[in-house]
Amino acid sequence: MKKRINNTILYAVNNFGAAFGSIITGFFLIKTFGITESLFIIFVLSLIVLAGSIILQHFQIKIDIKEDTSCLINKETLPVNKLYLLAFFSGFIFLQYEMLMQRIVSLIFGNRIYVSSIILFFIFTGMTYGSFLNKKWLQKYTPGKIITFCYSISVILISCLLLCFPVLFENDYSQNSIFVTVIFCLFLCMIPASLLGMIFPLTLSIEPDEQNSNKINGKYIGYLYAVNTLACLLGALITTYCIIKNFGTFNSFVLTGFIAFVPVFLFNKKKNFIIFFALLINLSVLLIPFIYKNSHNTIIKDEDEYGQFKIIEIKKELYKVFNNCTELVFTYGAERTQYVQEMHAHFPMLYSKKPEKILNIGTGYGITTGAFSLYDDVKEIDTIEIIPMMIKHASFFKKQNYSYFDNPKVNIYIADGRQYLAKTKKKYDVISINVSDPYLPGSSSLFSREFYIKVKSRLTEKGIVCQHIFGFDNHSLIHQFKEYFSYIKAIPAYENGITIIGSSTPFIEKPFFRNINLKHIKMTNERFSDLIRKGDMILVKHLTLKSEFTQEDDKPVLEYRTIPGKLGKLFSNM
Repeated sequence: MKKRINNTILYAVNNFGAAFGSIITGFFLIKTFGITESLFIIFVLSLIVLAGSIILQHFQIKIDIKEDTSCLINKETLPVNKLYLLAFFSGFIFLQYEMLMQRIVSLIFGNRIYVSSIILFFIFTGMTYGSFLNKKWLQKYTPGKIITFCYSISVILISCLLLCFPVLFENDYSQNSIFVTVIFCLFLCMIPASLLGMIFPLTLSIEPDEQNSNKINGKYIGYLYAVNTLACLLGALITTYCIIKNFGTFNSFVLTGFIAFVPVFLFNKKKNFIIFFALLINLSVLLIPFIYKNSHNTIIKDEDEYGQFKIIEIKKELYKVFNNCTELVFTYGAERTQYVQEMHAHFPMLYSKKPEKILNIGTGYGITTGAFSLYDDVKEIDTIEIIPMMIKHASFFKKQNYSYFDNPKVNIYIADGRQYLAKTKKKYDVISINVSDPYLPGSSSLFSREFYIKVKSRLTEKGIVCQHIFGFDNHSLIHQFKEYFSYIKAIPAYENGITIIGSSTPFIEKPFFRNINLKHIKMTNERFSDLIRKGDMILVKHLTLKSEFTQEDDKPVLEYRTIPGKLGKLFSNM
């Protein structure tokens, strides 16, 4: 029995190491050393652990642990097949809840790289505490009672928090109270993780029945871990790519709650009040859409495996678009937004004499793609959008995107822009890049030296690249852009940014003005010329400043930059 308890302690220590590792890696290792060097450090540490294990085994070093009779656990036994079943359900249900917890927390707790490390720390810390609790509870209660209590209380707590969710948090998630957000995340992650994290250590602690007691060995424990790990993998994949996709987040919590009661009914023959109460509370989550009417002018609300998508009317004919807590594009319907998005097409077209093939990375509202489609010279436009919901609901924005989705010149791809560039062999006359935020994971990779090298390889000889550069590091980003595209020009964009174009060959001396109908923005040739003069002045100003860093895939400096504001490490929407 003593050895079985030690297995749960080892499991607890392992979870504590995972919690510690998630914080150290997310906050220190990658930021300081980059991805490659961090992997090397982890590899060296793994070799040290391996060497230590071999030495201990070679010299047959034994650690004598005296039996503590005060810690003897409950003597209840179970058949081996039931223990394997419990190991499976503990892993499957835990990862289901972990995926769902991360989905809910991602709505309110920020969108920067630190957030994933914090969430993992919450969850693994909860599992650590649950592993230690397991040892004490087994002294007093039967496994059936512990399983019933852990799953029932977890379902009740999570369901109650979900019922409070629409009241506690507004649609503009970055404006939430940080105190309320942290407390909510602690209760949603740590406490359920402690309870759910107790089930697998419980499996390790229960003795098989007498017929199988001789099977207790390292291989048996290894099989339990294998079953649990496989179940974790299945739980994560099925929840993310099947359950959430087809049922949505809140309904997925309800379904997972019912699955959690399968082991309860298998291992506890006594049906008590707490089980039925938990089932009732779990069902009540289905009422959320009916209890909380739309009080925030949500025009469209949709969800897939990539996140929760919302279009919210903030004023008459002005809309914000969110995927989870990230505002995807600046306010739709605003004159400034229309200008910036259209100029991503018109500006490079001024300096491209024969632009036949266009690539637009970051379709967004579709305004840029629609603007490109106005030009008779353009024969083919490939537009890439990573968020499927932006394409699904493109018709909502048709008033200002020239109904690009119906234009035969336009090919729409739901894909990652970098992956598309890596796979395609096409050459483009213009590549336009417009992403939501340079400080976000994923988006920052569209400002790296490796990305610019790939873009350059996909341009024709006199091809032009256009990008929206904005934020608090414009001078560093402009320096890096110019390193790969020697000839650059710019025009003002939003208050904290510019639209920049670059090429490996000199631009034509005079902009090539075409006669097109700009029905959504007021622009003349003189206005264009004035914007270009202002842009040249902005470039001179930024280029006189020394670059502070180089953005690389291996060292994603932008993701770790501190953004002004009290939530700068958690939220970014520049």
